[in-house]
Amino acid sequence: MIKKVVCIVLAFLVLITASGIVQLFFIGEPLDGNTVITHVEVDGNVVYLHVMTLDSAMAFCGESRSRVDSTLYITLRKVLVSPVHDSGYHIAAINLDDITQIVLGGKTVWTKE
Repeated sequence: MIKKVVCIVLAFLVLITASGIVQLFFIGEPLDGNTVITHVEVDGNVVYLHVMTLDSAMAFCGESRSRVDSTLYITLRKVLVSPVHDSGYHIAAINLDDITQIVLGGKTVWTKE
């Protein structure tokens, strides 16, 4: 009986630990625009957005884009550095078809002049 309880408790602890590791190293969380350095290059009708994290222990694992009217919202996900995700640098090429503003992680990084 005691062995069964100990096995259940250990299995529960392993499950909780594994879910935490997956969250930290694979799923991550949305990037806050104030925790990165951005550099924008405009080449004709294309904007190149260079993003570098200020935290050396963070890497980028995914990008999603959504557009509302003429504003492009970019969301990057950050995770802890691992062999799977090892780069804290990201570059995005953005075609400027009717886009007048680019927002990264809640921070406006480019506005059409």
